[in-house]
Parts: sequence; C-alpha cells; structure tokens
Amino acid sequence: MTHTVEPVVVADSVSTDVENLWARLQLVEDRVRHAVAVRGASVPARRRRRGDRKP
Repeated sequence: MTHTVEPVVVADSVSTDVENLWARLQLVEDRVRHAVAVRGASVPARRRRRGDRKP
C-alpha cells in the first residue's frame, strides 16, 4: 500500500506546485499587460500634448 500511496502524494504535491506557479505567471502577465497599457496610453497623450504646444 505504501508503494502505491507515496507516488500519488508526490504527484499531487507536484501538480499543486505547478498550478501555483502557473497562477503566479498569470498574475505577473496581468500586471505587466496593465502596466504596458497604462504606459502606452499615457506616453502618447504626453507626446500629443507636447506636439500641440510646440506649434
């Protein structure tokens, strides 16, 4: 019984670790996309404002 139970426990722990890592990667991707979206929206707005002020 111990030989069959141990591999299952190890597999469960590995799967949970992988799921946790995947969740962390998704959170990081969401943060990066949000930061890029905010920067992309703010930078052109500043450039447009500067461009409007120059002429």
